[in-house]
Amino acid sequence: MAVQWHPLLARFLRHDYADRLEVQTEVPLGELPLRADFLLIRRAPELPLPFPLSHLGSTTLMEYKGPDETVSQKDLQLLGIYADLYVYREDLPARRDLTLWLVGSRFADRLSDSDRATWPSRPRWAPALKAACWTATQHAW
Repeated sequence: MAVQWHPLLARFLRHDYADRLEVQTEVPLGELPLRADFLLIRRAPELPLPFPLSHLGSTTLMEYKGPDETVSQKDLQLLGIYADLYVYREDLPARRDLTLWLVGSRFADRLSDSDRATWPSRPRWAPALKAACWTATQHAW
């Protein structure tokens, strides 16, 4: 029978450092099941798609916010987390091989990707679509 090391380590930490550490085990990090709204896989990359679908990557993870929802910084961060999980689960060579889309009709005033850049709330072509559709490829992250 295999030794269960996690409970032993937790017991050790609690025993020796109870006055300095609170030890929690099996901590939930999100609501299960973690699911992306859409996974879009190009079947025939050589066949053209209409705008804005022409900006899809070969594999695109997409989150959609309905008309009553506002896209927030939290949504952008969660999409990045979903991307990391997907890349890990699918054993993709690099995260840049995955395109991310965050689609909504309303955006918070300012969104940023990990303080590297701050983007305006709407892309310059949004008025032509009558809905904001925002893409971010991983090489920018």
